[in-house]
Amino acid sequence: MTPIRIAVGLAAVTCALAATTSASATSPPIVVAPGGCALQCIDKALVTTTASFAKVELETTVPAKVVVTARRLSSTGGLVAGPPDASVSGFLFLESRTVFLRELQPKTTYRIVVSATDIAGRTASRTGTFETRPVETTMEPPVGGYSSGVGCSQKCITKAVPVAVGPTAAVFEIATNTQARITVIVSRNGSIASIATSEYTKSFTHAASPLDPGTTYDLFIRATDANGHTEPHHFTFKTVERKARVTLWKIKVINDGDSGSARGELKFSYWLDKQVVGGTGFHKRSSGDSFHVTANGTTRPGLTRVLPANGPNPQFDIRVHALECDGPVFMKNCAEEAKPPGWYPSGGGDCGGDDCATAGGPFALSALLAHGALPGNYGTSLPSGHDAYLVFETTQYHVKFRVFAYVDFYFDY
Repeated sequence: MTPIRIAVGLAAVTCALAATTSASATSPPIVVAPGGCALQCIDKALVTTTASFAKVELETTVPAKVVVTARRLSSTGGLVAGPPDASVSGFLFLESRTVFLRELQPKTTYRIVVSATDIAGRTASRTGTFETRPVETTMEPPVGGYSSGVGCSQKCITKAVPVAVGPTAAVFEIATNTQARITVIVSRNGSIASIATSEYTKSFTHAASPLDPGTTYDLFIRATDANGHTEPHHFTFKTVERKARVTLWKIKVINDGDSGSARGELKFSYWLDKQVVGGTGFHKRSSGDSFHVTANGTTRPGLTRVLPANGPNPQFDIRVHALECDGPVFMKNCAEEAKPPGWYPSGGGDCGGDDCATAGGPFALSALLAHGALPGNYGTSLPSGHDAYLVFETTQYHVKFRVFAYVDFYFDY
């Protein structure tokens, strides 16, 4: 990794200091920083980059908490629209700290903003730019495999290629043109997932596992010859993505929202990953009724959508929202209020004068795959042969219903 100081806006700056001496000749001077971060308290911001992250070493002249953000620059020099590509906050009041901006893109220029706030709430900031390093390409052996005769003091690694990369494991082959101890480290965000070191050899195969699906890892390779000379290399790779095929299958109305024998006028909408994926119009439903969920424009049972399922324990946001119409004399006059952008259902109770309720929410992968002694679909009338089954309900509001769903996992090879 090559340390660099980011552009002039973040060059080391020494804040003005004022020294005062008490009336006593024997008393030492008291050094203070007048105004704290009201003037400028960021003294150092040193950036060290790799292809996927940046280490930022910070020093301030007074104890301060910091916020560091990075945004990509476009080819024209402007900022790429959207939220920051990376952001980190330090909530303790310190004068020195190191923070990491992670999951950056290789060989990309970023605008960095460092903000420091002192104990009195006064804030100073600095801006600048830095560029991440390019990703090294894997190396194939040269024709003939000739050795330079200088060991690893120059180039001795002749091959570093992935033999196979799957969703939870990866295999790498490394070769050198001289006897060397080969170390392979696989890490993510500074946390080591796999590490191994060979004896003195010219070839080494390393299998890294367990890894998380759909995740970008850093691969560090280091070859050290008998004289202690070392050649390092850094690559990145991404494991195969995992997907979840979620199918909403059936809904049972527990309470239709109308008293007595009257049937409720219910409208259901279906939400996956906080996005609406289908729904019904207003229909007469009685307490105890069950009906299949269908996609718009078809009567075939089951509404299926695919969600990403990457990382160690991803969450799937699965919700069903019901609205009961009471106002109009005729059901055809029932209507639902328009919702603002970004809205998604939660909770229930009074929704614009009508009763409503939401079932579901975030479900963790570990909970979905927790199997008991009985089949996952036991007693639910759900079709058998699926990876996980979901039965969830809402019963705390006037409208009550239960949702039946199942999930299948597959890998995106």
